[in-house]
Amino acid sequence: MTSSSHGYDMSAGYTYGFCPEMAPDWLDLAARLAGHAPARRASGAPFRYLELGCGQGMGLCLLAAANPHGEFLGVDFLPEHVDHGRAIAEAAGLTNIRFSDGDFVALAADWPTEFGQFDYVTLHGVYSWITPMVREALVRCLGQATKPTGLVYIGYNAQPGWLGTVPFRHISRLIKDVSGQPSDVVLQDSIALFDRLATGGATSFQILPGLKARLAAVKRQSSNYLIHEYLHEGWHPLWHSEVLKEVGTAGLSFVGSASLAETLLPGALPPALRATIEDQAAETLRMDVQDLVINQSFRRDTSSAPYSTPCPRPTLRRWMRCGCI
Repeated sequence: MTSSSHGYDMSAGYTYGFCPEMAPDWLDLAARLAGHAPARRASGAPFRYLELGCGQGMGLCLLAAANPHGEFLGVDFLPEHVDHGRAIAEAAGLTNIRFSDGDFVALAADWPTEFGQFDYVTLHGVYSWITPMVREALVRCLGQATKPTGLVYIGYNAQPGWLGTVPFRHISRLIKDVSGQPSDVVLQDSIALFDRLATGGATSFQILPGLKARLAAVKRQSSNYLIHEYLHEGWHPLWHSEVLKEVGTAGLSFVGSASLAETLLPGALPPALRATIEDQAAETLRMDVQDLVINQSFRRDTSSAPYSTPCPRPTLRRWMRCGCI
């Protein structure tokens, strides 16, 4: 493969990390709190779990080790990520996990029979970093990969929290396009340029307070992370309503957020703001207004497959009527 494919910068491997919100038990709890049935109807029941865009595979291997009764599959676009995941699994003696390199566009056109369907399908740090064409293919993959009773987790950059970062990302990507320099050099040049703009008193730093904070943050982060965060062609933070509309074409419907602290919203907000959110007639509008109130920057949405059944807890479901769990 080339260093960039489908607009995705492949010049560096991604960082390592673990997101507890992607754990099967966590997702089942999130579904129950939202008044929906979990993917598994019985504790300890066997299950199948797919991570699309699994990165280095560290998090997926941890889940496989903690859930020996589960069958895990990780798919990633970068062969070096897949090789790394396989090496971890082999070193740990894990027999319930496998990895495969794959292109979402190709997978959407011909979903592998050997992959089959899964109780849990997850993707973290992928959805808002790919081009619309690839995102459309990814949604088709979700529709083919998810069992009728399955749950889908999507972690993505959300608006309006990234509005202040748009100038830095735009200029960084433009420097990459016009200079032809390696990605790590592009980032250093971009940081230097924005330092000069800040020192010179550029108006953007006054009307976008988040821009100064973002510039300070990128100086502390690794180049590998920054390349994957900012230099893909498809970088596009999304509103919740936009994601819901897109995944709806695969028959998926919103269950709630896997960020469990958001169970307190909008109830924990000042009365005037809470009332403003609750007064909105549509759930999608309530969610976008709520994200505007809290300046949401990253969402962890959980969706259910077309034939998922509600959990018989109507009182809790009414209490969580904002759709946030």
